[in-house]
Amino acid sequence: YKCELCDYKSNFSSDLNKHKLSHDVGGIYKKYKCELCNFKSHQKSHLNRHKLTHDTEGTYKRYKCELCDYKIHYKFDL
Repeated sequence: YKCELCDYKSNFSSDLNKHKLSHDVGGIYKKYKCELCNFKSHQKSHLNRHKLTHDTEGTYKRYKCELCDYKIHYKFDL
């Protein structure tokens, strides 16, 4: 599998698809878009993580400390 934009070659189509993202200057392969800003990503998990930057009210902080009112996005940070 050969990249049509450069000399990159791979034995696997999945590797070529990942490589193509390096050429994605215009965002054509980035199908997940933030509704609140210009952020785009090729992975939904990256978009979900990005959305937390807009969460000024703490709406998406789903893990709460059992000892106080502290809330956090990720359980491992608790």
